[in-house]
Amino acid sequence: MKQALLIALFFIVSVSYSQKAASKEYLDAIFKAETLYHQKNYKGSALAYSAAFKIGKYKIYKFDFYNAGCAWALSGNPDSAFVNLHRIVDPGVYTDYNHIANDFDLLSLRQDKRWLPLINQVRKNGQKTIK
Repeated sequence: MKQALLIALFFIVSVSYSQKAASKEYLDAIFKAETLYHQKNYKGSALAYSAAFKIGKYKIYKFDFYNAGCAWALSGNPDSAFVNLHRIVDPGVYTDYNHIANDFDLLSLRQDKRWLPLINQVRKNGQKTIK
């Protein structure tokens, strides 16, 4: 998750030049979600991410969906974890196969029948960016 947070920070800085900035209210909600995550309150973190997404509407930093997926997975809710991960995988935004395939936060999802199709899509996303 630490690596994910560093990637998220890099992503936030880079997208801030390509889209309108998210609201302070959204960023405060994301900060709350991250704080709860680091306190190992995964369910609270996941719920805070969901609240942030309602605030952000169309100005959501896409990598926050990945972090929400991790929080939902760690809180024992694979359905919500997959929903959030698909929000960045399906449109081709997420391409880091090695990261998602080895992320311990997502360990509980690896036996789920939805796992292989998800990470295979991530692999395809990465191959599209290389071409």
